[in-house]
Amino acid sequence: MLHICDYIERHGSPLNYDGSRGENFGKVKVKDNAKLTNKNKDTLNLDIGKRIAEEDIINQASVIYHYNTGHWPSEFCNDIDITMNANRLQSNNRKTNHLERQSNTYPRYKIVCTVEYNEHDNSIPEDVNVRIDWGAQNKIPLHSFPIHILRKLAARLYIGSPNIGGKITPESLVHGYTEIIQNGFRFRAHPFYYNTAPWYDWAFFRWEGYDEPIAAKIIMVIDLSDAEIVNRPDKDPDEQSSDNVTFPSMTHLTKEKWAVLSAAIKPIADNKDLTNAHFPSKIITRIQLHSDDEVYMVPLSTLVGPCFVIPNKDYCADGILQDTYADDRTAYIIKPMSAWGDMFLL
Repeated sequence: MLHICDYIERHGSPLNYDGSRGENFGKVKVKDNAKLTNKNKDTLNLDIGKRIAEEDIINQASVIYHYNTGHWPSEFCNDIDITMNANRLQSNNRKTNHLERQSNTYPRYKIVCTVEYNEHDNSIPEDVNVRIDWGAQNKIPLHSFPIHILRKLAARLYIGSPNIGGKITPESLVHGYTEIIQNGFRFRAHPFYYNTAPWYDWAFFRWEGYDEPIAAKIIMVIDLSDAEIVNRPDKDPDEQSSDNVTFPSMTHLTKEKWAVLSAAIKPIADNKDLTNAHFPSKIITRIQLHSDDEVYMVPLSTLVGPCFVIPNKDYCADGILQDTYADDRTAYIIKPMSAWGDMFLL
């Protein structure tokens, strides 16, 4: 226990560091492989090194075998044995291919929309009714997606000028996903996951106008691959004069998967107006969020990768002091743990 005192003087509270991984390597790399030797004191180090090298060679050959044939060479060598065992970590490519082979990322719901037009007065806006069809009764969650999100999504997809960004016909089939695999990672966007709580993952997205990706919360994932997208301008068939009019045109909607997001305003927020309610640290990036009413729809192909975000709220406030720190629409992106060491050494 003497070394604990030295660690506290060097690194502070034991909550700031974790030595379990080093202890684990000592067991799986040294002790476990020492059991596979003749325990000769003079050659013990060399024998342990040979066992480690042999294990790596067998694992690499097994991965190549699985890549070429689609199955592992034996029941004692499989993806769990190689991936979960600390003796061997597969490359990210193998992890990606393993995830992509899983077939449980199928559509979970359909978006059903009806648009009612006023045939006698064009000045009256369309009445759009949208709902989520989950299929069987036992698949309907206790809470669905926020209604204001569905209304904004319906307004973008079904009404407006088709020549400005395009729109889809009300009869179009639009599927939705509650989880999707993209770039080797699984992302969830479920309004009430296992009837417990909402699960909306955060991710980085390429954003026009910025060199760095934007962090955003994934609210919905929809598929327009089977939708009928209209880009022709709406013309009154009774007005012949409109045939000679040139309408502006801009293509936006495409037949692919799209993500509905609640996004940050820019990659990094301005560090002005900071108070004691804002947590300072080298391992975080502070961002400013749009309001809940502002949602964006972007192609899923612009997704870069996952990120871990914590909204800046007073989670410890009780009913009396809940207004002590107002929600300033900021959040913190936690940098990957692999980069923490560099941050602490600066």
